[in-house]
Amino acid sequence: MKKNNIQIKKEMISLVNQINKFDHNYYVLDDPLISDKEYDKLFHKLIEFENLYPKFMVENSPTQRVGGKPLEAFEQVNHSTRMLSLSNVFDESELNDWLKKKTLDKDSILM
Repeated sequence: MKKNNIQIKKEMISLVNQINKFDHNYYVLDDPLISDKEYDKLFHKLIEFENLYPKFMVENSPTQRVGGKPLEAFEQVNHSTRMLSLSNVFDESELNDWLKKKTLDKDSILM
């Protein structure tokens, strides 16, 4: 069954609202409601929707901002070496693919 535009827009808005709630709990309250893996799946689903239906993208979409306001209790830290993102790696084969794309100086990796 093919979804119509109203259904698609409703699903996108629902995803935005869910993710924004999860972001608030995670970043502001330090009380995650779902696992990182579950969160990433929802976030990627929203990105897919927004790529397919950009006209339905909403202003408060979490894809349009970075993180949330952290708790004041968190200390700011300066890293001596650049932090590298794993770009949401979910399994060993994705990790191997990521490692092939990155050029890492083995001396800069802390074990």
